Amino acid sequence: MVESFERTTQPQRKHIATAICQALTVHTSIEEGVFYPAARQGADDELVALLDRAQAEHQSIRNLIVQIESLLESSATDEMLKMMVSKLAKRVEAHVLEEEDEIFPLVKDADVDEEALGDQLAQRKVELSRASSPVTTPIAGQPPKAAVT
Repeated sequence: MVESFERTTQPQRKHIATAICQALTVHTSIEEGVFYPAARQGADDELVALLDRAQAEHQSIRNLIVQIESLLESSATDEMLKMMVSKLAKRVEAHVLEEEDEIFPLVKDADVDEEALGDQLAQRKVELSRASSPVTTPIAGQPPKAAVT
């Protein structure tokens, strides 16, 4: 979505920024509500510390989302919105790399039922996506449609 945000014109950026914020809100909620608690069960001290740090990073990401949402509701410039979305994208990219390189390998080694966890994650994503799927503003006479996350 970030690539679409960067390539599109100013009027569409607000719609894409909204979708980015919604998708990340759903994602962080899923991780904090399902993945992190499951990963903590039987986790060693190293994994617990990484999960604590990941949750702190989520708070930082949520703070950026709130700032972007405030910009979307104000008369902020397009340049300011682009700067904040870029900052959010960099923060998320670093977080994802840390999860992939450090957290996921330790979770694989822990006593976690990965299949059951995957099912729980998918179920929660469906629930949260339905709950947060707003109607977007129509584009040039097109009927409104639900945002895709």
